[in-house]
Amino acid sequence: MSRIVKWALLAMVALAVIGGVVAFGAMAFVFSIGTAVIPVEVDVSVLDRNTRAPVANCLLAFEKGGVNLGRPATIDYGQTTERTDAQGRLRHATSHSYVGSMFWPFDRERDPAIRFYLGEAPHLGSTEEVESWRVGLRFDEPWTSSTELVPVIEVQRSLAHEETRTRSGGFEPLPSEPADRMLRAVVRFGTSEDGREAYLIPLSVFLDAQQIRACQAPTLDEGESRAVAKRLLRGR
Repeated sequence: MSRIVKWALLAMVALAVIGGVVAFGAMAFVFSIGTAVIPVEVDVSVLDRNTRAPVANCLLAFEKGGVNLGRPATIDYGQTTERTDAQGRLRHATSHSYVGSMFWPFDRERDPAIRFYLGEAPHLGSTEEVESWRVGLRFDEPWTSSTELVPVIEVQRSLAHEETRTRSGGFEPLPSEPADRMLRAVVRFGTSEDGREAYLIPLSVFLDAQQIRACQAPTLDEGESRAVAKRLLRGR
């Protein structure tokens, strides 16, 4: 066998080996891609936009919609019903999911989003519109877990109404304002109450007088309960 033929065979074997390694690496990369779910715990402070006084008894009806990381994991639907305490505080737990790969850990951009209504969410059959906020937070997750950072914040406000109305698919956009006039947020990296790695987000929400009236208004159930209590008192 001539030297040229030997070198050609060696080159073919080398190419085959390299091709196999590349193919295996590509398959491993594809199969390593998965969805990660991180708990997000939001510590909310609702404040008067002008005086910075805390706003008590304010309902921010958060969209649940995230993954409940209990055992087994489930998806929550609907809106929360908790109101702020005397210091204008409440907590909301949700989650953020993103697609990543163990073979490409350098993509660190994260973009959790939080949506809530100022007051009770719209009911089917109701013509009332409720102000809705979608708060998007964008940041690069640090390599260490002890860092606190200020995310890029985008706030989208709209008037929300029940789903059967056709205008804008149920949301009518409101004029935009500078994000720092509406809220402030930082992102901390720690652990959730059950010991998982989590995003801990102190969030300050600034509301004007009209928005405060809307979030402090009684819900439909609360109004009906008060009406029943009054009737019972009159019947005594």
